Amino acid sequence: MSNRTTRNLLAAAAGAAVLTTPVVACGPFFPNQLLFDGSKSIRWAPTADLTFEINRLKPATTLHAVVPENHQDVYEQTTAVETADLRAALNPSGLPADQRDLLVERYTEIRKTIAEYARSVSDPGENGAPAARPAFPDVIVPEGLPAEFAAYLRGLVQYHSGHFGAARAEWQAVLQLPADQRRYRTVWAQFMIGRSYQREADPARAVTAFRAVRDAVSAGQSDSLGLAATSLGWEGRAELDRAHFRRAAELYLEQHAAGDPTAVNSIAILCQQVFRRDDRSLLRTLASDPVMSRVLTAYVLARGGHFRDGPTPEAAGKWLDAVEAAGTSQVIGADRLAWAAYQRDDIATAEKWVARAPDDAPIGLWVKSKLLLRAGKVDAAAESLAKAARSFPPAEHWDVAGGYEAPEAVADEDFTPAKRATAELGVLQLSRGQFVDSLDHLLKSGWWLDAAYVAERVLTVDELVQYANQNCPEGKYPKLRHLLARRLTRVGRWKEARPFFPEELRPKLDAYIGGIRDGHDPSLPRQKRAAGFWLAARIARKQGMELLGTELTPDDFADAGEYTGSDVPEARQKLKDPLLPPTRQELERVTSSAPEPLKRFHYRYIAAGHAWSAAELMADESDGLATVLCTGGTWLKNRDPQAATRFYKALLARCGTTALGKQAQKLKWLPVIKGEES
Repeated sequence: MSNRTTRNLLAAAAGAAVLTTPVVACGPFFPNQLLFDGSKSIRWAPTADLTFEINRLKPATTLHAVVPENHQDVYEQTTAVETADLRAALNPSGLPADQRDLLVERYTEIRKTIAEYARSVSDPGENGAPAARPAFPDVIVPEGLPAEFAAYLRGLVQYHSGHFGAARAEWQAVLQLPADQRRYRTVWAQFMIGRSYQREADPARAVTAFRAVRDAVSAGQSDSLGLAATSLGWEGRAELDRAHFRRAAELYLEQHAAGDPTAVNSIAILCQQVFRRDDRSLLRTLASDPVMSRVLTAYVLARGGHFRDGPTPEAAGKWLDAVEAAGTSQVIGADRLAWAAYQRDDIATAEKWVARAPDDAPIGLWVKSKLLLRAGKVDAAAESLAKAARSFPPAEHWDVAGGYEAPEAVADEDFTPAKRATAELGVLQLSRGQFVDSLDHLLKSGWWLDAAYVAERVLTVDELVQYANQNCPEGKYPKLRHLLARRLTRVGRWKEARPFFPEELRPKLDAYIGGIRDGHDPSLPRQKRAAGFWLAARIARKQGMELLGTELTPDDFADAGEYTGSDVPEARQKLKDPLLPPTRQELERVTSSAPEPLKRFHYRYIAAGHAWSAAELMADESDGLATVLCTGGTWLKNRDPQAATRFYKALLARCGTTALGKQAQKLKWLPVIKGEES
């Protein structure tokens, strides 16, 4: 099993589409690496961010949603707002403060009881099945409440008891109060009248009631809970129940424009219902509509959005046919139609729409680069890809579950198309032998592990030093600076390495270098030379990852040595890619830049080597020598018993009379030294 397979088994759950969609990491999170797949990572069909696409369509509105804060759910939010409203209504009532406080307290407790009940019946039971509906608890409306609050509360009790007609009668009583006596609950009562009609599966009356909510707000009634904006969504639901897709979409778009975060999910449900009908006539009708044509195309491009099945490739194809027949391509944009066709691997249709897209459309350029690469036109693909990378606004972010996430290590990072296109350009340049440019684009786009491969194994040390001096002043790209520092240290260029190390590691580097220098200094006594090598050995063992470790395989500093799986060199050597194969020069450089030895935690072997050098300077049959030999072998024995054998044999031959030597003879292996097991 390859290191990459190990990593993916730890981290991945699969997703599938016509063109391979990337994995969604779970468990420890790992960033994806483009270089594993060569041209496949560039040919990959991006998934749109449904919210971003819907943002392009939202209309102007004067309504504003009131979103729960501080991790409240809607029930807690409603209770808090209603309590505040009641207190405001009671303040000018003339009641003593203690009576007002008691009424507010009793009312709040009742609202909490109702909220707890509503929450219990809204939560699914086992296996997602609806929970059995419990009986509504006995609730007594307290005396002394303002009339609008008392009637509204009685309506809630009837509503949750399943008596919708009786509930509406109470809420109508609120609406019939004089205007100055219903300033707090007019909008709430009207909203709940609409909800009651929905519970009775009467969408037509629900629509009328929800429109009246917004009329009441326009007339100046208080809307402390933002129910005018919320009514848009519920009215949209009622219109959806009537299969009035266009009207439902308009309402959801206005709800989204008002800032309600649930609107996009409602739009996705609407689109899902349309495609599930599998009705070509319906698709043609909706494709002729300037609103629905854009909404449904956004849904296709987003493959349904987060955690929702999108349309099948066949359904997406029927939609594209309907759009072309309707002649609304200018409304949607040829670039997005090309994108939708490319997602379903319909190359001929994608090429047709790309040819019609504006020359400066980022999506069109991006899709064009992928089409050119598939046709084997690598130079033209690179040119188009470079234009696409420059054309996307740098601040444009997409929230794409399962997208090839650039940055550091989490799968739910926002997706930046400008950086993704830039990274793809880096992949393409690597296969064209443009190694420094490849590093530059991969690094600046945030694909660190891919950039690390180029920096650590493809560029020469001198090329990397020059790049870092020109592009990575202290404080910028610290990961690359540290990678370079360790690489320079591995090849013995310690003086050059020191400025690139983080400041806190420089004293440890100085001590390590000092120990090696003492060990090699023939003018010093053997005991001091041995002490120098032994100091270097212990530093290399305990801080070797930070001073000598490779960012990728074999040490995996990028994962703090906890996981294997960054073996890009192995993957590149095995990559069979007819479009973007690794060049001979790349593979030769990878071979020549390999650490010595090319084994997991290779710095432990270096540490053991320093220990061996110390042992060669020490007197036989001494406890100090026995400790050095046993410790040096212990660093290797669990992972590489063969490499540890020479320490065991030396311990027997040179320290047979010591306590450790006697234990070794008895165990026929290296004794345990506490705290040194590898």
